[in-house]
Amino acid sequence: MKARMEAASKAEELESQLDPEFPSFMKRMLHSHVVRGFWLGLPSHFCDTYLPKNDCTITLVDEKDEEFESKYLAYKKGLSGGWAGFALDHVIRDGDSTVFQLIKPTTFKVHIIRAAVGDDNNEEME
Repeated sequence: MKARMEAASKAEELESQLDPEFPSFMKRMLHSHVVRGFWLGLPSHFCDTYLPKNDCTITLVDEKDEEFESKYLAYKKGLSGGWAGFALDHVIRDGDSTVFQLIKPTTFKVHIIRAAVGDDNNEEME
């Protein structure tokens, strides 16, 4: 629990330091986001304000500037197809936190903050 809280705190700190010109939000990863189902609901207000009103492809950009495509379902306000591949490829775990920064109308830079205690990979991956 402490590791989860530390990851969330680091994610909030990171988000506060990002360029406000590019809207962002923090998301704590849950079991349903990264193990089974792989459904990632996004904040409703963020979706209504910044994302397309119709289903579309959203590009997720990782810390190495590699791009991954994901299906955005506008009516459900979340990421479906493609999110699982991103989460698995980046070994995102239950308890990690992420910051999604909208760098283009349908492109998120994804910052991953690890919750693992005593792990050398506990640093922010940008």
